Amino acid sequence: MLDRLMPRAGRSPAWRLVLAVAALLLVSEGTLTVDTGVRRSVDSHWRRGLSYFKLG
Repeated sequence: MLDRLMPRAGRSPAWRLVLAVAALLLVSEGTLTVDTGVRRSVDSHWRRGLSYFKLG
């Protein structure tokens, strides 16, 4: 569907924006998880230490 909506040269910046926003949301969710103190319920292996991105 995206192929029909956007010219070939314009697709890359749009996908980069989508991926950047998704990464920002995941890091924000991971940070919120740590700040609220529920990290242990999400990452039960404390020594493994998931990143904020992976927690999100």
